[in-house]
Amino acid sequence: EDSENTQALYNTGVAKAKINKKKEALKYFAKAAEVAENQHDKASALYNAGTLLLSEKDQLDTSIELLKEALRNSPKDVDIRKNLAKAMQLKRQQQQQQQQQQQKNQDKQENQDKQEKDQQQNDRQENQNQDDQQKQDQGDQQKQNQNDQNQDQKDQQKDQQNQKDQQEKKNQQGQDQEQGKDAGKFDENQQRRDGKKPMSIEKQKALQKLKMIEAKERSVRKKLQKLKGKNSAHSTKNW
Repeated sequence: EDSENTQALYNTGVAKAKINKKKEALKYFAKAAEVAENQHDKASALYNAGTLLLSEKDQLDTSIELLKEALRNSPKDVDIRKNLAKAMQLKRQQQQQQQQQQQKNQDKQENQDKQEKDQQQNDRQENQNQDDQQKQDQGDQQKQNQNDQNQDQKDQQKDQQNQKDQQEKKNQQGQDQEQGKDAGKFDENQQRRDGKKPMSIEKQKALQKLKMIEAKERSVRKKLQKLKGKNSAHSTKNW
C-alpha cells in the first residue's frame, strides 16, 4: 500500500475493487496511472478505473473520460473500445430516460396547469352565472314590485271612481226624490186648490206625459196651419 511501484498500486486497486471498496480502488488506480512509466501501464490503470465507474449512473461522464484517456494511451486495445462504447451507450440511454422523464414531468405539469386553468375558468363562469342570476332575480323582483304598485294604484283609482260614481248616483237619486217631492207637492197643492183629491205618483207621471203630448200636438197643428193656410179644406181640428 505504501509502494510507489506501478504494478503494486495497480494490484492493490484490483484487490480493493474485488472486496467492493470502490473509492479506495479508484484512488490506487489513479495513483498507478500517475506514476506509470509507459502508456500500456497507464492505459491499464485508467481502463480499470473507468470500468469500475460503469455501474455508477451519476459517474458515467467520468467513466467515459477515463476510458477515452485510456484509449488515447492504447488505441488498439479492444477491451477499452468495448467498454467505452458500452459507457457511451449507457449515457445515451440515461439521457433518453432523462428526456422521457422531463417530457413526462412537462406533460404532467401542463396537464395540471390545464386542469387549474379549466377549474379557474369554470369558477369564473359559475360566479358569472350566479351574478347574472342574482341580477335577473333583482330585476324580476323590481319588476314585480312595480307591477304591484301599478296594480295598487289602479285599484285605488278604481275604488275612488266607484265611490265617486256611487256618490253621484246617490246625489242624483236625492235630487230626483226632491224633484218628485216638489212636483208631488205642487200637484197636491194644485189639486187641493181645485178641491180635488191628490193623485198618486203614477197618475201624476201619466198626466205629465199627456201634457207633453198635447203640447207637441199643438206645435204640430201650428206648423200644419202655416203649411196649409187659413182656407185649407181640412181643418186642424178634424185632422
